[in-house]
Amino acid sequence: MKIPSREAFLSELEPLGYGARVARAAALGRGGREQPGLRPLMDTLFAGDAYEGSLAIELAQGAGAVDLVLRGLTHPSGRVRGHAASSVGRFVPDDGAIEAVLPRLAPATRRLVLKSVAKARRGALAARLLPTVFTRHGAAEAALLLSALDAAGVARFLPALEHAVRSWRTLVHRHPDVVLAFLHARFLQSPERQRAWLFSLYESPLAALTPLRPDAVLRLVQEFSLPEVLPAFFVRYLPSLVRRHPGPVLALLLRPAFRANLHAQGLSNGLLRQVKVFTLEQRLSLAQALAEAPYQLGRFLEAFAPSERGPLFTVAFVGTSPRVLPGALLAALPHAARDAEASRQLELREVQEDRNQQLALQGLRSIDHAREPLQKAAFASKAEDRARALVLLVSCTGLSRRGMTETLAHLSRLKNEQDPVRLAVMNALVQVPVSVFQPGHLPALEALLTYAVEARDTSMGTQGAFQQLAFRFIQAHATEPEGPFFRFALATLKRLAGQSGTLVIPSLEKNLPRGAEHPLFAALLPMIRAAGQREGYDLILSLAKALGRRAWGMDMLQQMLEPITEAKPDWLAQTALQLWLAPPRTRDVRVRKLLDRDESAITLPLVFEHLHRRRQEWLDPYLQGRAFRGRFTTGKTGWVPSVQRGFHRWLPRQQRTFRDVLLRIAQDTSRSAWERAGVLRVLPALHVVDVETLRPFLQSSEVPIREAALGALVWLDRPEPALPLLLESLDGDQARVAMYAIPRVGKFVSPETLSAALGALLSRERLKVTVAKEALRLLGTFRSPQSMALLRQQWRRPELHRDVRIAVGHAARQLLDDPEAWTLLEEMAQSPDTAVATSLIEQGPAAIPVTLRPRYAALVLHVSRHPDLAVRRQAFTALPAWSVGMEAPVAKEASGRVLDLASGAEWREATQALVEATREGTAFEHVVACAAKLASAPAAEDATPERDVPALQRLKGLVQGLLELPRPVRLRLRAELESVAQVLSQDAALWPLRASIRLASLEWNDASRTAEVLLALGEEIRAEPLFAPDFAFVVSAAVNNPQAEWTPELLLDTVDRLGNALPLVSLELISAAGQRLHWREDAALRLRALRRHPSAAIRAAARSVVTANE
Repeated sequence: MKIPSREAFLSELEPLGYGARVARAAALGRGGREQPGLRPLMDTLFAGDAYEGSLAIELAQGAGAVDLVLRGLTHPSGRVRGHAASSVGRFVPDDGAIEAVLPRLAPATRRLVLKSVAKARRGALAARLLPTVFTRHGAAEAALLLSALDAAGVARFLPALEHAVRSWRTLVHRHPDVVLAFLHARFLQSPERQRAWLFSLYESPLAALTPLRPDAVLRLVQEFSLPEVLPAFFVRYLPSLVRRHPGPVLALLLRPAFRANLHAQGLSNGLLRQVKVFTLEQRLSLAQALAEAPYQLGRFLEAFAPSERGPLFTVAFVGTSPRVLPGALLAALPHAARDAEASRQLELREVQEDRNQQLALQGLRSIDHAREPLQKAAFASKAEDRARALVLLVSCTGLSRRGMTETLAHLSRLKNEQDPVRLAVMNALVQVPVSVFQPGHLPALEALLTYAVEARDTSMGTQGAFQQLAFRFIQAHATEPEGPFFRFALATLKRLAGQSGTLVIPSLEKNLPRGAEHPLFAALLPMIRAAGQREGYDLILSLAKALGRRAWGMDMLQQMLEPITEAKPDWLAQTALQLWLAPPRTRDVRVRKLLDRDESAITLPLVFEHLHRRRQEWLDPYLQGRAFRGRFTTGKTGWVPSVQRGFHRWLPRQQRTFRDVLLRIAQDTSRSAWERAGVLRVLPALHVVDVETLRPFLQSSEVPIREAALGALVWLDRPEPALPLLLESLDGDQARVAMYAIPRVGKFVSPETLSAALGALLSRERLKVTVAKEALRLLGTFRSPQSMALLRQQWRRPELHRDVRIAVGHAARQLLDDPEAWTLLEEMAQSPDTAVATSLIEQGPAAIPVTLRPRYAALVLHVSRHPDLAVRRQAFTALPAWSVGMEAPVAKEASGRVLDLASGAEWREATQALVEATREGTAFEHVVACAAKLASAPAAEDATPERDVPALQRLKGLVQGLLELPRPVRLRLRAELESVAQVLSQDAALWPLRASIRLASLEWNDASRTAEVLLALGEEIRAEPLFAPDFAFVVSAAVNNPQAEWTPELLLDTVDRLGNALPLVSLELISAAGQRLHWREDAALRLRALRRHPSAAIRAAARSVVTANE
């Protein structure tokens, strides 16, 4: 293979597009790797601009010139550096060479190299680099290498880097078992109070693991998820999980604590499509669980064949009292069951007293029974009443799947009806299944159409309903274009189009059988041609839009679109052009044909986008900003392409031409500042633009232009020379732009260079607060050996602004592997400045390595002792999230604040921290001791205007916090809660609190144990009968708690075991059970017994509970 010279090679590439240029360079590199002339060509190109440097890298990759790829990592052009860095993992086999060059690279290039190594799965190199990268550059960059390690390496480093991992999906796909083991260990080691947060924190890896290890993820959710909720990622994957594990998934859905969630949200559409995998017994149990949510039960029934729905419905309501059920549920039942249930409900008193309910239920009966009452109701005097009756008649006919002949005959009275009635009836007809209609019904439907077309008051809505019905016929009978329904639909559309002049076709791209678009088009072709002879193109354009991608393969349709691209008016031609150019397979030829016909077509976005992305060799005539006279422009003003990115595909001469056009616009002071500033934001994306190109605009007297140029500097292909200019601008009004532009430049210079520049900046005597804050943030983001020293130097400056001190803390938190950072943060925790101390609390645990969280928690604990009350409150609010591994210190500090009756105004926040920190049982002795001291505290301030029994109020707050713990936690803490109840026994007046604590850990599903506890509590207040109402209230609160788990039958069993001992408590249990049973006879029988109680007070209380409203 002959190696061309630089000039010959570049000339050879000139007429080619971007893809062809890259392919030619790669082929030359592969074919000429043994030729001596290739190396000089690569070196010559490498010394050139971004375009030639990129070609050199392509040649080097093909030729295997590893040294040139490595040199590309330090090329002046950011484009070349990025190109080289992205290929290092594949093309540089020498691990030592990559390791040697890495410290000299700018942060952006270094990250690309690390990503390339990981993508190429260079495991040995990744293991070699990771410790050094972790030490020098932090966890975020080290985490980029994780996916390249072997299983042992991932297991070793993941615990230290998990807070910085962003590409969980790649890591999971390469090492699913390692990630799974790590997640299981994290859940196992974490306290229960953190697990809901962990499911949210690890949602990405868990979602990626679910398709790969569904069994293990299911076990993880079973073991660690809260009983009342399911993790969001798990809900998304339920449809696929239920196919493999129907039993375990059903067990999760039927958990008593999940009942409220199941009733509110029901089963997702995806899960409903899979419910047939359940056994009959599982289906019946799910139907029973959904009985309290009839709408959700109806959706569940619709997932089965009609013949399977009846038994499910029967079992769902077995043993419950008759009640009115929503129509959506009844509509899901098979014919006989629906008719029987609607007939039964018509006998209920509340239905007989409501005319609307009667009609609605009649509409759910069989059409044989419903026709007479509904037709009678259709003669009402009010139009809305007639419309309602006729709609019910039509829907009843559709549900019954028969009787349409008689219904359509009755609808002949619509000829003299108002349009609102016709509209309602037609909308109802559209909802009727197409299979209900027979060919014999078409004359009646045609008569209805005639009524609508001839009526003076016919609305667009009514016409749209007829049109929708016609398209339903077309979709259902698309394979029978000669059939009666298809012909009727076409005649209907033609008639409607003739009346209104328009035809709106719904999307048919996904709603037609495969291949049905061809007979549909053939059937509409005569209408399309007839309209075309009158220059009416609405129908063909509407059809092409409706067919979407289906239209791409229809040659005749595409041929008919082409002439419309030259039609008038212009908007019509542009619409046709969008459709004609849509098929990717033919777009290239059609764009060329269009441009040859009319060069003004380049102004169409789709045309220019094609040239910009696919055919760069065609761009030259359209980049000069000249005027184009043609169909799509007036030719009076020049046209400039509206493009902002992707210029790397253009040749340098094309970029220079476009640059000159943009510069003319930017220098034209007759244009608006907004337009010129916009041009300046586009210029830096051109690789032929440098700092000198933008320098004149930095001196502009117009602030918007000056600031736009300053902001544009950082987007140059070579932004490093802009750093001095940006630093110079920090003293003036442009600091607000320059300071936020420097971080972008910082990615392209070495951390040492940036640290030196930032050090010089921070050493200035006067510096804007905003500038100082951003500079300090950069010290943490782009860490270097000098970062910590500079932070310490700033912290020690006297009279330093508080916002700057806070910024020092933010930067230090990114350098926690340095002991100096902890010293600085400890000083911040002791700062008397409230804002400085509070800034430490704003940090969340997720961004801190797990091993360092206890140490950071100690800082938050120290802030909780701050002199300022507001700071202490914020600290105690934040402490629960930091209490893992620090339960005892947190509980001790929180209980101390609760017991500080003199000044502990933050006791509410401290109480919450105390309860949350001890909910696993660890350090619970602090809760018991706190309750004991509050219970025995003397009433120092009793009924005063400012304070009243503070110890009692705090004790009640503590007890309420314990009662609000999740039910599983309360059951697990049964012994500890019993200890709290015992310390409350020292004061008889505290008995209601003691009873609440004891009931909080009671298993209501155990009738024997429940009755025993209730009787024992009743015995305690025998001498204090006035506590009886309080006792009943406490029991009611416990039973009606959404997390309480019980069945109505067990509550009634408990009532029987109580006998006559606790009538008010029995009444609360009967009320709760009766409401769930809809006052079935066994619950009503016990209520009647209490209404005959010897005590008048008991009788009055029992009569206040009603089973039905009058």
